[in-house]
This record gives sequence, C-alpha cells and structure tokens, in this order.
Amino acid sequence: MDLSLEVLQAYPKSQCLCPTLIFVIQASYFGKLSFNSALLRAQVMIEPKQRIYGNKEHLKVSQRFGNPSSINSLFWTEKIFFLSQIKGIQTYELPIEIRDEHESAIWEFTSSLETGNIFLRFLFNGVCFFLTQENRMQVQSIPWTTEATFELPISLWKETIRQHYPNGLWLRIDLDLYQKLQDYQYRNSLPSLEKSIESLLEKSFPKDQPV
Repeated sequence: MDLSLEVLQAYPKSQCLCPTLIFVIQASYFGKLSFNSALLRAQVMIEPKQRIYGNKEHLKVSQRFGNPSSINSLFWTEKIFFLSQIKGIQTYELPIEIRDEHESAIWEFTSSLETGNIFLRFLFNGVCFFLTQENRMQVQSIPWTTEATFELPISLWKETIRQHYPNGLWLRIDLDLYQKLQDYQYRNSLPSLEKSIESLLEKSFPKDQPV
C-alpha cells in the first residue's frame, strides 16, 4: 500500500455542540494507480506510558489507575471519514469530540494532568478505490497496522473544554440525587444547587482540615 497518513496538528473547533478538536490529517500517495477515494476508520488511543508525570500528576493518576507505568492504552474514540481523490499530498480535517463523561477513563486521566502532552496513537483501517489504466476500479484494503502518532498538549485539550464551558462544566447526576440536593437547598435556604454542594463539601472537609 502506497498510502501514508500523518497527523500534522490539532486546534479547537468553534460553534459546535460539545468541545471538539479538529485534527489535520495529511494523506500522501505516490503510487502508479490513480487514487480515486478511500473510506477509513480511525481508532484513537491514548498512551499513558509514553509521558513523564509530575509529582501531583503521578499521585492523581495512581489513585485512579494505579502506577502510570502499568496503564495500558486507553480507547478514546473511533471515527469514520472519507478521503477524496489524492494526487501527491492532501490534507483532511478530522473532528473528534471531547465527551463530558466524567466517570470515563479518558476524562479521569486527562483531568489528572497539568502540563506536557497527551500521547495519541491513530490506528487506520478501511478500503481504497483505485482506477487502473484501463479505467477499471480496483479495491485494496488498509490494515490496522497503518498508524500515526501525535503529541497533543494537555493545555490545548483543557482550553478546548474551557472555550465551550466558560468557568464551569456540565455534571450529569442521577435524578434522585438531584432531588435530594434540591431538598437540601430549600431546607437550608441556599441560593443555588452549587451552594448546596459547597455546603456539603465544607461539612465533609472543614477549612482547617486538608482535603
């Protein structure tokens, strides 16, 4: 297979329903056949073993996952995208959402990081369609061994979330728990659910007691 794929850069997408990063994929093809199109599946993994952790990061990650050196690849997402006709080198944009699933391994891992990069591995699979000199269609498969790596700054990840949720985050809770929080709010004459949570935390962790 004469097709190669590389991740060049990433940047936040504006005006979207949830925090989204745009990854710029460079596709290169210099084969003899005419490249007509390709339908690809990209599986994106986070590689925790590839980075160095600060003391606070090491503590947080260890509390959630165990020693960082023992954490296997974390599955982030899988996306399907289309490549149009390629002559030489061409770039494509691949949008990937950052879901606000606070209990997920991806969210817990990235929220434990403060500096440095997130090491990503893109695994590609799919089919390519070529035109022969006789103008006949020829199909070739792309194996999962086709991959690319990219170092995504954790600052860009967090900035993408901050742009979408300025000064806050959406937190999904069970309906029964919501009702209990609301009852607590009214019973204690608190102005908001946020103040209710603060009040409960202060009771559990007094100011003179470290968290």
